This record gives sequence, structure tokens and C-alpha cells, in this order.
Amino acid sequence: MISTNKIRRLLVERDTNFKRLGKSTGLSSETLYRFKTGGEFGMATVDRICAALGCQPCDIMEYVEEEGK
Repeated sequence: MISTNKIRRLLVERDTNFKRLGKSTGLSSETLYRFKTGGEFGMATVDRICAALGCQPCDIMEYVEEEGK
């Protein structure tokens, strides 16, 4: 499964938060909530977040194996 926990660390390192990220990307709070909680999101969301933060997708998410599989 895809884990988006890495974005939290990146936001802390950059001294920002999801609210500011939403303003800089134009993404809704609902879209950012889905992203940070592991809900469904599209590549356009990843693109906008990476553009705003100046990072690569691997800086904000990663694949982790589900336990028991």
C-alpha cells in the first residue's frame, strides 16, 4: 500500500503545514485530507504538491507492504 507519512516530516522540515500547502497548491482541504490519510488521490494531486514543495514523489510517499500479506 502507499503510505503518505513522509509528507508530514517534509512539512515539519520546511516549517509549514497542510493549510499553507493547500493555499499554495490550490488543492481543497478534502483533497489534502484524502492524501494525508491514505485515501484515493490522483497523480495531478501529487504533481501539484511536488511542484509547490520542490520535491520528488518519493519525498512525500512510499510503498510499504501490508502486514499479514
